[in-house]
Amino acid sequence: MNENKKLDPPWVDGNLFNINRNKVPAEEILKYSGMEVAWKQDGTQIIAGAKTFEELVAKIESLGIDPSQVVFSYVPTDDESLLF
Repeated sequence: MNENKKLDPPWVDGNLFNINRNKVPAEEILKYSGMEVAWKQDGTQIIAGAKTFEELVAKIESLGIDPSQVVFSYVPTDDESLLF
């Protein structure tokens, strides 16, 4: 903990996150299509989703979770592309 009594941001194991995230069924992820999502740090599940990042942070905080303790991402809709 730091002097503000908040948890220090963790070191996320990106390899483990990707391995576990790829095991989450597509049907589960598609429930959050077009939304910002917060994942458990190990990539095993989505904790919450919201239409905006601000709403998602508020939702995470209302669950008693420090936002620095999750991994944020966006789930695109069928007609969106992540390629730029």
